[in-house]
Amino acid sequence: MINAKSGEPDWRAIHLLIEEWKPETLVVGFPLHMDGSESEVSKKCRGFAQKLEKKTQLPVILVDERLTSASADSLIRESAESGKSLSRRRQEWRDSLAAELILGTYINENPGK
Repeated sequence: MINAKSGEPDWRAIHLLIEEWKPETLVVGFPLHMDGSESEVSKKCRGFAQKLEKKTQLPVILVDERLTSASADSLIRESAESGKSLSRRRQEWRDSLAAELILGTYINENPGK
C-alpha cells in the first residue's frame, strides 16, 4: 500500500513499483454514488488519475469500485473462524481485497488485454 502525505501520493514509491512490475496500463478504483453519480471524492480521484497518467506516461483506467469494500468484508467474514473478531483482520485485508476486486472487474470487462 502506498500512503499519501498531506494529500499527495508518494510518487517515488509509485515509480519504483512501476519499474518493478512494468505494467502496460494502470487501474484506479473510481468511487461513485450508488446511483452512478460522482462525488467530491470521485472528482479528486479523477484528478489523481490524470496526474498519474501524466507522471507515468501510462494509460490510466478508472474502474467503478461501488460495493467492493462490502464484498471484501463479506469474503473476510466467510473465511474467518466462527466467533472470532473481524475488526483487526478487516482493517488489514479490506483494502487489498477491494483492490483485487477492482482489478478483477477490469480484467473481466477487458478480456485479452
